[in-house]
Amino acid sequence: FKSGPEARFWYICTLWHEDDCSMRVIKNPAWQHRVYGVADDFNSIESWHGSKFPLPIPGGQDWTKAAYEAECQERGVFVFNRSHRNRPMDESVRLFRREFFYGDDTSDGALVYGISPDDPEFAEYTRYTGVDLGIGLKKTNCPSVIFTVAVADGTGTLPKGTRIPIDIRRGHWTSPNTARQLIDVYETYQPNVVMVENNYYQQALIDWMEDMAGVNLPLEAHRTGSQKLDLNEGIPLLAAEFQRGNWVIPMKFKHPKECVCPWCVWLYEMVNWYPGSKQTDTVMALWIAQRAIKFRARQAGGFGVWNFG
Repeated sequence: FKSGPEARFWYICTLWHEDDCSMRVIKNPAWQHRVYGVADDFNSIESWHGSKFPLPIPGGQDWTKAAYEAECQERGVFVFNRSHRNRPMDESVRLFRREFFYGDDTSDGALVYGISPDDPEFAEYTRYTGVDLGIGLKKTNCPSVIFTVAVADGTGTLPKGTRIPIDIRRGHWTSPNTARQLIDVYETYQPNVVMVENNYYQQALIDWMEDMAGVNLPLEAHRTGSQKLDLNEGIPLLAAEFQRGNWVIPMKFKHPKECVCPWCVWLYEMVNWYPGSKQTDTVMALWIAQRAIKFRARQAGGFGVWNFG
């Protein structure tokens, strides 16, 4: 490496969003750039500058045209364009399309009106809770969200494995009130797993609950990082579940457009979610609940139960 005017700095990335750091570097004339991606016809790797390389590329013999086509079919064009074509997203692109929830002329959405989240059938299913903690009481601070999901066991009217949101709590709470909310959720729904974002927040919840006797909480920490955008584990997988119809959202009645209840806030955040969006708290809490479901399915030896007695 050289210093001074002859210094060179190499920055390698996958493009994410039109307003992210990488795109700002590309738009800066002081930087040179090359952006490569799979061509629309899957026959080559092409750059923004017009150069092309036939497939398979050296060292990547497994990635043939057929392999890329299969990957696009499995992951969907939205995810494929970002991960293999280096096409940054903008606000017009949404991972969770509106028809996933509200339906369209060809299919029903996940929303089912006239059924309560407290329906007795759902009470028979195993439940899981995700917690996205926000610190601070000001309206400008991120809220805390506690999201509880039931999973159908195939004994009722829903296919086995169907996910059903049954409780969403969202607010700017003090630490003791956050603990009380979580205790109430646990005592009401008895979730199989209560998962929080990371070890730090898990410990914070433990500290807040130390003075509260008689609580047995199946608390687990989930380390969140780049995994939340992973194709196989992250929020794109959650979107694929909605697209496949794996979710049913029970709602007693249609809410007015101006409604700001936790359920309506969640639906708004889902439809408007994209990597880098600012309003994501309910989406993250739901995703953590989904991770709790996956976590429990993988567990062979059970999980820790924290006793605050």
